[in-house]
Amino acid sequence: MDFHLILLVVAISATEALAQYFLQKNSDTKGNTPMYLAAGIIVYGMVAYIYSLILSSGVKLALANSVWNALSEILVAIVGWLLFGQTLTKKQILGIIIVIVGMNLMGVE
Repeated sequence: MDFHLILLVVAISATEALAQYFLQKNSDTKGNTPMYLAAGIIVYGMVAYIYSLILSSGVKLALANSVWNALSEILVAIVGWLLFGQTLTKKQILGIIIVIVGMNLMGVE
């Protein structure tokens, strides 16, 4: 992967983690705050735009989707742990390690 594509994949993963943050904040807020829900929806729109940029670069759909989802899973787990106090079990940590190994097996360098 070239540097530009790596930046896009990191950007989409971070953007999706941000959208997940807003949606979690919305569900944690009593009465659900429309501001957090709207922010989550808007940020997911940004995810779609970044994904279209990734696909227009010529990268294979399966590779782009796999790497994006893997990084997003890792980032969302970290956000849940750091910002919401959600615990990660040993099994979940092992899963994150397996995801990283899987990305390397798919040829992401």
